[in-house]
Amino acid sequence: MRRLRAKRVFELSSGLWVVDRVHPVAVVLDPEDAQVRQVVSWAQEPAPQQLGAFRRMFAADDGLWVQENGAGGPLLRIGPDGVQQAVWTGTSLLAAAGPGGAWCARAAGPPRRVGPNDPEPTPPATWDVLLHVAPDGTCTEVRTDAAVGLVHTTQDAAWVCLDLAPWTGEPTDFPDVFWVRWSNRWVRLPWGRTPPARIRADDGVTEAPQALEAAIDLAAGPCDPTADAQAGARRERVAFDVERGFAPLRTGEWPWRVHEDGGSTVLRDQRSPGGREVSLAAAQDVDISAGCWPLVPRPVDADSYLHRVLAEFGSLSAHVLGTSGGHTLDGRDVLDARLLGQWPRVRLEWTFGHTSRPGLVLRRRVELFDEVGRTAYPEYADVALTEDLDTGRIPPAGRARNGVLDM
Repeated sequence: MRRLRAKRVFELSSGLWVVDRVHPVAVVLDPEDAQVRQVVSWAQEPAPQQLGAFRRMFAADDGLWVQENGAGGPLLRIGPDGVQQAVWTGTSLLAAAGPGGAWCARAAGPPRRVGPNDPEPTPPATWDVLLHVAPDGTCTEVRTDAAVGLVHTTQDAAWVCLDLAPWTGEPTDFPDVFWVRWSNRWVRLPWGRTPPARIRADDGVTEAPQALEAAIDLAAGPCDPTADAQAGARRERVAFDVERGFAPLRTGEWPWRVHEDGGSTVLRDQRSPGGREVSLAAAQDVDISAGCWPLVPRPVDADSYLHRVLAEFGSLSAHVLGTSGGHTLDGRDVLDARLLGQWPRVRLEWTFGHTSRPGLVLRRRVELFDEVGRTAYPEYADVALTEDLDTGRIPPAGRARNGVLDM
């Protein structure tokens, strides 16, 4: 049995859609009594072979626009009964959505940094192409006369940010090194109107609109991926994670608040008298196994990957733990690690002693493949362990079993 592991909640006309963290499944709840209305899956779209492929997901009127496989993957219109439309977008990525459909844009390269000896940055492209996808799947190309930098949405329109020369430098953490920030013009494209064949920067305005967000992220709180719109521009030139929904970004006026009640996640509606509460317990108790992705084929490079992981993390120096007084049980200067299990349940395991828990073996296990079987490289596993020790995030000794304390 695989129960729902809630990641995001969308408030739609068809109910509260609670989306799983990994699998292409949403449980739809009645917003009044929190009872399950239906379970929606789009597992017809195969899982990305590589973990970390962009999952684009934005609200539609009664469902979702989803792109699981990033550039080159189909754009899906998901309704209460499952996949309603499947659209080929070429190399375009889902950028925004609203009442009139979805907008897709071509992915751009990472933002550039320049130093005192670097050549003058080349102006951004003098043209670009957006793709508008209507709810019925009809596609319309919209050409621009400058590079698309961002796509925001408001209740009444999509806003396209075009990047233009000249540029200014934004300071970095290094002296005399700057992020390149191009000048912007924002062009408004109202929902419900036929998209134009072309948009021009001269028709835009210089002030950014107040974008809207569509969901609550249960892991990180209300989604605010571009609390500073330009920070989003630095991260990826097309901001794919903003659209209409709960509240304007940067206002803090979120209708829903998230809290825990007896181990269950609860949403509190700030708009209703007394703060109406909707528990996600019913959603999180649903068996979603029938809608989950099957295992992907075992990665052909799995053996090489595991060898590299063990080579990199297999001898974590004890001095890394020095600020916490850490040491190995036998006094050696290296913490040895090992691999446990078989694909897809392969884990990296560290065991060591620590002065704060005398007589116990501390153990940290890290999964090396996700539950779909995709490679999940533990890039910062050693850093996370060090931070936990530095800040004293070590479970109490009473939780140890047979002399081993998992952390």
